[in-house]
Amino acid sequence: MVVFASLSALKYYLVFLLIIIIIPLVTSLSFNFDSFNPNDQNVTYEEDAFSANGVIQLTKNQLDRGSGVSIGRATYFKTLHLWDKASGNLTDFTTHFSFSINSQGRTAYGDGLAFFLAPAGSRIPENTTIGGSLGLTIDTQQLNTSNNHFVAVEFDTFNNWYDPQGDHVGIDINSMQSVVNLTWFSSIPNGNRTDAWISYNSTSKNLTVVFTGFRANSTVTVQQSLSHNLDLREYLPEWVTFGFTGATGDLFALQSISSWNFTSSLEINDNITDPGVALPIPKPEETPSKSKLRLVIGLVSGGCVLVAVSVLVLFVFWRKRKLREDEDDDDSFDGSMADEFERSTGPKKFLYSELARCTNNFAQEEKLGEGGFGGVYKGHLRESNSYVAVKRVSRGSRQGIKEFASEVRIISRLRHRHLVQLIGWCHEKRELLLVYEFMPNGSLDFHLFKGKSHLTWPIRYKIAQGLASALLYLHEEWEQCVVHRDIKSSNIMLDSNFNAKLGDFGLARLVDHEKGSQTTVLAGTMGYMAPECATTGKASKETDVYSFGIVALEIACGRRPIDRKAESDRQVNIVEWVWSLYGMGNINESADPKLSLEFNEMEMKHLLIVGLWCAHPDSNCRPSIRQAIHVLNFEAPLPTLPPNMPVPTYCSPSQHLSSASFSSPYDTNASRITEIQYSVNKDYTDSSNNTAASAASSPSASLLYSPNGAIQLATYSKPLHLWDKASGNVTDFTTHFSFSINSQGRTSYGDGLAFFLAPAGSRILYDSAGDNLGLSTISQQLNTSNNHFVAVEFDTFQNVEYNPMDDHVGINIKSMQSVINVTWFSSIPAGKRTDVWIKYNSTSENLTVVFTGFKDNSTVTVMQSLSYNHDPREYLPEWVIFGFTGATGDFFALKSIYSWIFSASLEDNDSCRSMARLVDHEKGFQTTVLAGTMGYMAPECHITSKASKETDVYSFGVVALEIASGRKPIDPTAEDHQVNIVNWVWRLYGVGNLHEAVDPKLSSEFNEPDMEHLLIVGLCYVLRMDRNKGQVWSKSGSKTNTCNLGLSVPAVYFISYQAKRRKSAPLIG
Repeated sequence: MVVFASLSALKYYLVFLLIIIIIPLVTSLSFNFDSFNPNDQNVTYEEDAFSANGVIQLTKNQLDRGSGVSIGRATYFKTLHLWDKASGNLTDFTTHFSFSINSQGRTAYGDGLAFFLAPAGSRIPENTTIGGSLGLTIDTQQLNTSNNHFVAVEFDTFNNWYDPQGDHVGIDINSMQSVVNLTWFSSIPNGNRTDAWISYNSTSKNLTVVFTGFRANSTVTVQQSLSHNLDLREYLPEWVTFGFTGATGDLFALQSISSWNFTSSLEINDNITDPGVALPIPKPEETPSKSKLRLVIGLVSGGCVLVAVSVLVLFVFWRKRKLREDEDDDDSFDGSMADEFERSTGPKKFLYSELARCTNNFAQEEKLGEGGFGGVYKGHLRESNSYVAVKRVSRGSRQGIKEFASEVRIISRLRHRHLVQLIGWCHEKRELLLVYEFMPNGSLDFHLFKGKSHLTWPIRYKIAQGLASALLYLHEEWEQCVVHRDIKSSNIMLDSNFNAKLGDFGLARLVDHEKGSQTTVLAGTMGYMAPECATTGKASKETDVYSFGIVALEIACGRRPIDRKAESDRQVNIVEWVWSLYGMGNINESADPKLSLEFNEMEMKHLLIVGLWCAHPDSNCRPSIRQAIHVLNFEAPLPTLPPNMPVPTYCSPSQHLSSASFSSPYDTNASRITEIQYSVNKDYTDSSNNTAASAASSPSASLLYSPNGAIQLATYSKPLHLWDKASGNVTDFTTHFSFSINSQGRTSYGDGLAFFLAPAGSRILYDSAGDNLGLSTISQQLNTSNNHFVAVEFDTFQNVEYNPMDDHVGINIKSMQSVINVTWFSSIPAGKRTDVWIKYNSTSENLTVVFTGFKDNSTVTVMQSLSYNHDPREYLPEWVIFGFTGATGDFFALKSIYSWIFSASLEDNDSCRSMARLVDHEKGFQTTVLAGTMGYMAPECHITSKASKETDVYSFGVVALEIASGRKPIDPTAEDHQVNIVNWVWRLYGVGNLHEAVDPKLSSEFNEPDMEHLLIVGLCYVLRMDRNKGQVWSKSGSKTNTCNLGLSVPAVYFISYQAKRRKSAPLIG
């Protein structure tokens, strides 16, 4: 123990402690330019570089393109402290910039631009007269590594003798010949914008470059990357100049920088005390004379001090041990974060003191809002003179730590202009902090529901398109599928130009594209969660699309998903309300009244219908986000939705229940088309023509291929249960497919293709000619007695015996002569894609066909339709195959199916009973306030936002199953079929092993009949089997009524959807 002879000695000792524990200083540089102002002195321009229209232009504009070589530089006005000579420490840095190189349609252009670091004070070398040096070297020293001193990332667009072929990105070290390079999928004739992220990790010495490109000059963005390990101290001095340089030779290209942000941090040890400096020696004070009294007082005081010191030492020891354990946890967490960032272009790690200072010590007046796990504060970084948003996770929140880790790991690797950018993070002093770019216009929900001024329609439509673009990137374009799980208007931020940026990735999850996008953890916000989440406990891409649909409706309508103050019950839920207006043909009446009718009516209609499409209660009927984007961009026609909003129904697990639903992606994906069967009639070929080729050889390119003289079939692998003999019920079905018939410029072609249904097991007939499309034999084309099929034909050849016209669409029933047809405005010589929607309504017995055409062979798409009433039970058996058939005769035409979506559900023996029904106020209690606990809430609450006596009965059913099985309603850790308690128990009931659901803690000590009745009662009530009936227990305790589910085969618990019920019957026996 240290004993001090005097107060002055203690002072000297404290001074010594303060000297040796002073922490190293950290110097940092950070800035963010969303645009560039000509009057801004923070950027230094050389030669031809200048600022105009919010961008940096490195080379001369198009007006000066005849003036020959153009070279320009733009650098930050401050130098960068790259490494510290005293400590040897090297800085980390990260930069992101957006740029374009635009040749304005020219296919010959040059020379490119580069981001570079060079010794402080460097300028464009004299005697630089050629574009190939990009302003970094003189003409004769391009490859001289001794005289050159720079490190650069070049975006090279001209092929010099030392360059690889074509446009490329390379890392250059003291030479214009790259040490590593990669072909760049640029789009320079179109001048599309490119984003680049460059990061340097001082620990791993790794320089990583991530950049965007455009595959095959399309508008589809792809990400590319390259990296190289180097120690910057070997090539550059401590202080460097950094920025952009660009050049053109004799060929023109306009090179512009649109935005630029940069962050660096360097730890320097300037405050270490020189060990040669001697500390002052304390001088002891004179001790007073001793006496007995003083001795007693000293002994007693010493004893007390000894006890106090002992207690203090024990407390300090315990405290240190606890802090050490916490620090170990922190170090482990920080280590995993650091490792994660070393493998990617990670954000900066901030000091807690920096963030406390920039937010005025997290002052209440700087608070922007409150999230689920803590507050968000506005901060100002003095070094970069920029504003940031700091998200502070609540102390002691284990869930918050998990969400923090998830958000950092995921968002730090994502790069998209419509995602909020993560600038940095901090985990210090038991605090968890995330630093984001500041969004000056706040969140979307503030402007829609709280702001005094409203968003104009062009801004709203741009926000919807931006959000869809972000979601497409997360679902399909990044290396893994990202399920956001919490898309809502309050998580959509708006920058200074009101561009939408999706934020808050705390609930997001990564999923491999091949494995699907599901997680067994239920998360999200009421009103934005898809209805199936309540029963499956899973989130997916489809649930994200549902949330997007709700936000789209919010943008258009200017109201929240659930309005508890609505004038009528049907207006409480936004989907139900808008769908009712859609059914009446008045959908635009739902437009936000604050717009005062100042909006584009076609855009409003598209946004509202896409919102309904995405928010369809049946996940199988929702589009992919790519399909939704096509409609929003007017690149595809509007979908046809049922006039009444489908309502959720429970279907009992009966062997007689049939449903089918599948889809192929809008942009074909071979891994999804796994259940298509192919049949090729190789007998019908002409020796003078090409033989038939199998479509299965390239399913991603086309599902159906018909060479000359060939007939082919492509059907779904499982038969469809078209109608049920026992009940007489007929399925409703809807299908949408995209196809093309391409004669490759020929004006004579044949014969067409058809979507068809035929008896299960049907195959192409042996003597079927091209004009029969593989549906009938040559001699039986019009014989309705021997043929058995229903088809929608797209006929491209005129058969004089029975076809009234050339290209036409017809509905064929057991004959190649259509019962109804219409001229088709096709574009077969050009091979343009056609979209088709076919729907059969079993109630009205109506078959409707809607399809696209091209009037007068123009590029303007027109919609055409035809319909016919018939009962398929008169022509087809219960089980049918369905799909496509196509043929050519002596004329060539290439037929391709690009995408296919199909959905059908058959109600057998009235085993499906609607969950959602209206109740008069006299007959039942309803409230428009959605309340309750997840897992106990009836699924209809998510659609209707209403509670009732019946939903209480549902909750009772769940509790009954809990009592019997001893487990919670949703178990996220269980296997998929066991996540939901109802799913699990019903499955066991279906296979006759209901007692396996019994709580194992009971150790078989229970009355078996009682247990069976309790489990079945629970199932009856959660399945809405007449919840207001079904009295199960008499007053005497004997069983009086039980549920009869009528199962003899394994069961599956699921939700299906239908717009109308044919008839109803009680299910309680």
